[in-house]
Amino acid sequence: MEVRIEELKTGMLIEAYLGLEDRFATLDQKGCDWLKLNFAGTQTKVIREGALKAVAVENLNPGDQPQQVTAFPQRLKHLTQVSDKLVLALTQQGFSRFEVSLHEAPLAQERHATHQKQVTQTANLVAKAKAGVAVRSQAVKAIESVMDGLAQGVSDLASLEPLVNSIVENDYADAMSALATLKESDHTYGHCVDVGAIFTGVYEKICALNGRVSQFESTQETFLSALLHDVGKSAIPKDILESTVAFAKDSQEMKLLRGHPEKSGQILAELGVSKVAINMATYHHVKANAEVYTSYPRGAEFDDVMYETRLLGIVDVYQALTGRRPYKKSWTAPAAMRYLDALAGVEFDEDVLDDFIAVLGLYPLGSYVVLSDKSEGFVMNVPEKPSRPLVAVLKDATGAKQSPAILIDLMVETGLKISGEIDPVEVFGENALDEFISLKVK
Repeated sequence: MEVRIEELKTGMLIEAYLGLEDRFATLDQKGCDWLKLNFAGTQTKVIREGALKAVAVENLNPGDQPQQVTAFPQRLKHLTQVSDKLVLALTQQGFSRFEVSLHEAPLAQERHATHQKQVTQTANLVAKAKAGVAVRSQAVKAIESVMDGLAQGVSDLASLEPLVNSIVENDYADAMSALATLKESDHTYGHCVDVGAIFTGVYEKICALNGRVSQFESTQETFLSALLHDVGKSAIPKDILESTVAFAKDSQEMKLLRGHPEKSGQILAELGVSKVAINMATYHHVKANAEVYTSYPRGAEFDDVMYETRLLGIVDVYQALTGRRPYKKSWTAPAAMRYLDALAGVEFDEDVLDDFIAVLGLYPLGSYVVLSDKSEGFVMNVPEKPSRPLVAVLKDATGAKQSPAILIDLMVETGLKISGEIDPVEVFGENALDEFISLKVK
């Protein structure tokens, strides 16, 4: 139904803005920019070269004669749901005619319900991430204490149980995996905790999706087995372990470092843990091509490496690349995923890597991305279509801060796509983690 602006009533839903020829006539560059900014993601009808054509608003050119704007994405619902405030704004902007429906169409209602569910899920994820910061810090101290004890010949794995139980029972693993690229950590104890969280979340999802039978008796055992994969480093002097200097390949220090997997397996065997945990600790650095320098212990064959260990090896490298260190620039999570994919079949099992990417996504949770309209935000889910996640937009196309953030589902907003990613620390500095754990979305 077509109505004029004075006929707009609360409860109506605007399907299209009509009469743009009265508002814009023939577009100049300023008019193009205004429409692209304010109606991003919509479709337009314009007269171009004497013919009526349908074009995405992003493709408008000077000289076009706009006739209408339609196909509004969910994030522009403030421009379609009629209210007194909207009518006043439209009057001030010179819009006069509209195509409206009296009630939300079923599809619009369904999308609204889905959006509200996503808002709730995002809020829950952020809440768990916030709680996970403190739990992660405690876990880092606990694993350091255990490894210091092992260096003195004392084993105290029982001290890890309360924290592992807390992480598992409160379902913190996914949220903690998002923190791995945002919170600074050392390359031993924080690494162990992050690998434990990432491995647990990924492995259990793979089992659920592929019908794989877990080799662990419980989620707690899954987390603990990954957490302990580097316990052999307890035998390495801390000045070597914590050094930020690269050692020569044939140096004594490098020999000690490369000996940690075998030492880890020996320690875990003495402690009586499961065979799968021992395999993970012993062989997580063995590559598909065991002849490459990065594959050790030397002499180990890839056939000796269990599925769980092959997955752990991928997680181990992913965390090493993305983990935030005070002495190196971290990789963004999407860049790390591309790097791993490039090594499929060379260093990593292709099928296992495919499983890893399917679960973690091309843009893992916490990735900070740039959309095609120049807006920016954090990735908040792993969708069925890996390139089109849910994004909490913190900055709009002009760079203006959005508070609360606008939640955009790229599976629905087909007019937008991810055009790149940025290290969030480059955007927010030391406040990157705080930006994520204080997110509020609408």
